[in-house]
Amino acid sequence: MAVSRLRKTPLGVRSRQGRVWRDLDSGIYQAYIHASIPRVICPDHGRIQVKTEWSEKGSRFTNRFEVHAIDVLSSTDVKKGSLILGISWDQAWHIMQKAVSRGLARKTSVPGRIGVDEKSYGKHHHYITIVYDLNNPAVDHIEFDRKKESLDLYYTKIGKDASANIEAISMDMWDPFIASTRTHVDDAKSKIVFDRFHI
Repeated sequence: MAVSRLRKTPLGVRSRQGRVWRDLDSGIYQAYIHASIPRVICPDHGRIQVKTEWSEKGSRFTNRFEVHAIDVLSSTDVKKGSLILGISWDQAWHIMQKAVSRGLARKTSVPGRIGVDEKSYGKHHHYITIVYDLNNPAVDHIEFDRKKESLDLYYTKIGKDASANIEAISMDMWDPFIASTRTHVDDAKSKIVFDRFHI
């Protein structure tokens, strides 16, 4: 038990909670793991549920299902991916968001050449702003909406020194992105490159 590692004395089980996790499919059948997970009372941490080895805290999917889902979602859009996986659009989006957050947490440097783009998702023209590394196929930042403030958050996160070290910024001619870049990047006029699809 994960909790027992925190203390030398074993903790007694106080109750159990039934949980279900979606696992990798078995042929044409969806597979699920059903388990009663013990809840214990720890003097240091209070009432807690024992961590499972097969999923992250709060997830309804096993780790190996999420790895498979990320592979599928990296090959197609969220709508098609959710149909392939047999999960809802929201569940697929959440799995993708968690993967991006884990990747960003491991990130150690800011790219010298970035691309900025907006992507539509869902119905009714909902947008996200994506900042990506032009030298490596990697997303550097995702923010909801496509306003000046959406890109401002990226520049604020990386800081003034890192913003000054950016060599080039590829983007379309969306005024809020241009305004944000001019606000945060020194000599932005010479660093902004309009991508060929929007000229």
